[in-house]
Amino acid sequence: MNKQRPLTIKDPLYQQIEIPRELQEIIDSKPFQRLRYIKQLSFSDFTYPNANHTRFSHSLGAFHLMKKLTDNLEEEIDKENREALCQAALLHDIAHGPFSHLWERVFPHFDHEENAQAIIKGMGFERAAQILRGDSNYYPLISSTLDVDKMDYMTRDSYFCGVNYGFVEVDYILKRMSIKDNKLVIKPSAISSVEDVITQRINLFKTVYYHKINIERDAIFIGIFERVKDLLEEGSKVPMNKHIKSFFTKKNTMWDLLELTDFKVLAQIQRWQSHRDSILKDLCHRFLERKCLDVVNVEHKQVNVLELKKQVEESYDTRYYFREIKSKIKLLQTPIYVEYEDGLKLLEEVSPLIKFYASQKWELHHVIFPDGMLK
Repeated sequence: MNKQRPLTIKDPLYQQIEIPRELQEIIDSKPFQRLRYIKQLSFSDFTYPNANHTRFSHSLGAFHLMKKLTDNLEEEIDKENREALCQAALLHDIAHGPFSHLWERVFPHFDHEENAQAIIKGMGFERAAQILRGDSNYYPLISSTLDVDKMDYMTRDSYFCGVNYGFVEVDYILKRMSIKDNKLVIKPSAISSVEDVITQRINLFKTVYYHKINIERDAIFIGIFERVKDLLEEGSKVPMNKHIKSFFTKKNTMWDLLELTDFKVLAQIQRWQSHRDSILKDLCHRFLERKCLDVVNVEHKQVNVLELKKQVEESYDTRYYFREIKSKIKLLQTPIYVEYEDGLKLLEEVSPLIKFYASQKWELHHVIFPDGMLK
C-alpha cells in the first residue's frame, strides 16, 4: 500500500470515502476496529433484517460529512480546528458499549461520552477531545439539532432499514451551514431542507428507533441483566466473562470496555440460558428463541395499566415481566439560526412548521407484558 495516498473506502451512501494517511493508523487500531462488532441499531434487525450496519461504518460516514463541511468552511475555520473536527467526528462513538446506548441503560454508571474523551485524549488528540467535551465554538457541528452525526445516521439507518423516512439533502445543507458567534447558522435557502430533517427524524423515531419490537427486545435484554444483578446481590453464583463482571461490580476499566462487543455479550446470554435460576433461564430463552413479550402502544389501544400489572403479578415477577415505558422524542436539542442581511433569527421564528413541532409533546407510551395477558 502506498501510504502517501489516501485510503479509499467504498460506501453505499457516498460512493467513496477518502481517509487521509495520517488517520489510517487510527482506523487500524483495536479501539476503532472493535466498532465493527457493535451494531448501530442494536435489535432493529428483528424488524428490518438488513439493519446490520455498525458503529464502524457510521463513524466513517460522520468523518466524511465533517470533512466536506470543514472544506466548505476553510476560510472560516483554521487548519488545526478543521483537523480536530474531523478527528472528533471519526472517533465520537469510539467508547460505545455493546448494543450502543442500551449498555448505559443496563449500567447507568457507565458514560460512553466520558470514556470516548479519555480514549481520544490518550491517542494524543486533545483538541478533538476538547470539542467532544463541548469546550469549543464548533461543538454544534458534531452535537446539536443539526450535525454531521445525525445527518449520517439518519440517512444510513434509512438505507439499511429499507425505509425512505431519513433521506435528507445532506450536501445541500452542508454547503449552507456554518458557525457564527458560537451559533449553528443556516442560509434561508436551506430552511425547507432542515424542516425535512426534523420531519424525517420524527418518522424514524416512530417507525424504527421506537418500533414496538425494538422496545420489546430492549426490555427483555434489560430484564436479563437486572435478574443477574439481583442474583449476585443474593449471593448466588452467576458465571460470566470477567470483563462483563467488572461492570456489575462497577470496577470496569477502559480495558474491560475495549474487550466487549455485541457478540461476546450474546455468547454470555447463551451461557445463562442454562443457569439453574428459572427466571434468568426463561428470560434468556425468550431473548434467544424469539419468544416475545407483548407490546401495546397505549395511545392506540386503551389499556388499564394498573389492572394489567395486577393480572401479570398473579403469574410473573413484574420486576422482569412488566414494564411501562414512556419514550420522549426531543427534536430541537439546540437552537438553529437563520442568517439574514439584518442579522440572525431563530429557525422557529421564520418557520411555522418548526414552530409547530417545537410546541408539540412528542412522546410514545408502551406497556410490555407476557403474551396472552390482555383480554
